[in-house]
Amino acid sequence: MAVHILYNNLSDTAPATGARRAAWRWLRMFKENGIEADMRELDVDTNKDVKMLSNLEVDIRSHVYPNSLCHLIIYDDAVRGKYITNESEEFTYSDAVGIFMSRDKKLKKREELYEQAHALLGYF
Repeated sequence: MAVHILYNNLSDTAPATGARRAAWRWLRMFKENGIEADMRELDVDTNKDVKMLSNLEVDIRSHVYPNSLCHLIIYDDAVRGKYITNESEEFTYSDAVGIFMSRDKKLKKREELYEQAHALLGYF
């Protein structure tokens, strides 16, 4: 399982500095948290990516700007419909880490937090 980050500099929603900069921030954040991720530009010329994302039930259309695509798409190719875009306001960086983290890693992190809490309280 890997997280894929696609950026689209041609989108009407892309910042003036380009969408790649934001994609790099997300990539760095995932890697710092031990999540396998890759990043590349969205291929809009051949529609190959658009078809693939459609099959994975990833909606890349902008809901803010009609007839435009989102400039940042983060998705998991192992789970249909598991994605966020630059327009996903309900997610923060830390939320995204949890969303795309494997169950084993979530369990391990929860156990570490549990042990830290017990250590702070002084008993096990």
